[in-house]
Amino acid sequence: MPQFQVQYKYNSKTHTINLTSDSWQKVRDFAQELINGEITEIREFIYQDDTVKKDDGDYVPYSSFFIKDDKEAFASFKIPKVKKYLTNLQLENFLKNHIKINSKTPHSVKISSKN
Repeated sequence: MPQFQVQYKYNSKTHTINLTSDSWQKVRDFAQELINGEITEIREFIYQDDTVKKDDGDYVPYSSFFIKDDKEAFASFKIPKVKKYLTNLQLENFLKNHIKINSKTPHSVKISSKN
């Protein structure tokens, strides 16, 4: 049976709960009755890997990214557990190939990693 994640806001904090149901409409109806907050998103799990993996520790705790387009738009975000063997140049090229700002390739990428 499909699993869904309901994201909702309550007192300016975002929360999630995971539910199993045969339709997202039933999940929505259940959540609207149960949750005292604003439902902001319902996601269906398309792929879920339940295997237990050994932590090899071959990663940095997180990397922060600050990307800009050629004008004024920018975005910043953190990604936890980035593989250690990836260089900043590889990460920059990956972001430029896969991330868009205002439908454009980023003009500049700044990366900092917590070691």
